[in-house]
Amino acid sequence: MGSNDSKSLMLVGLLVGAAAGTIAALLLAPTTGKQSRELVREKTGKIVGAAKNRLKRTSAAAGNPTDN
Repeated sequence: MGSNDSKSLMLVGLLVGAAAGTIAALLLAPTTGKQSRELVREKTGKIVGAAKNRLKRTSAAAGNPTDN
């Protein structure tokens, strides 16, 4: 279980870092509000899609423990 806990913490750390980087980029970028909103919408869609993909793969792997 220790390995899973460290992987979970790593994933959380990566997500927090990505969010912090995105916020910093938005605050420092020389774009209009409309452009910033479009960028946020686009990036959020990509992140949500990647998270859903990861969840599907994790669920599939958990359902078939012989793949480990």
